Amino acid sequence: MGSLFELNRQETLLKKEIAIKRLKKQLSGRRPKKIIDTGTQGSPVTLLAAGIAGKRYAVLSFPDGRKIRVREGENLPDGTRVLRIDGSGVSVRKRGSVVTYPYGEDRRRKLSGEYPRFPGFQPPPPPQGPSGGRP
Repeated sequence: MGSLFELNRQETLLKKEIAIKRLKKQLSGRRPKKIIDTGTQGSPVTLLAAGIAGKRYAVLSFPDGRKIRVREGENLPDGTRVLRIDGSGVSVRKRGSVVTYPYGEDRRRKLSGEYPRFPGFQPPPPPQGPSGGRP
């Protein structure tokens, strides 16, 4: 009977310790890294990357046409964590291995044959000369 009492006392103490640790963690001000919704399946491509070491960000384009901005250290809901943004693209940890999303073109734009639009910019007409269109 005495050992049962002792086990109950230890269990109560452990529950209190766990509750205290949870409260300390909440009060420490540390917040979980930002989580971004990546939506449907498929590997994205890196459209651009910018920033300085430690504060880099990149824009990923997904096959469904969505674009998201990511930073080093962010978690994606599909199980990936952004490890590095560098000259080869965005490297993520996915199911224990490192995968790099390389730089590329937006697939939807590529399929539609559309050129990017820049407001207020009118490209010059192609040069024409006596040699059949060459200057």
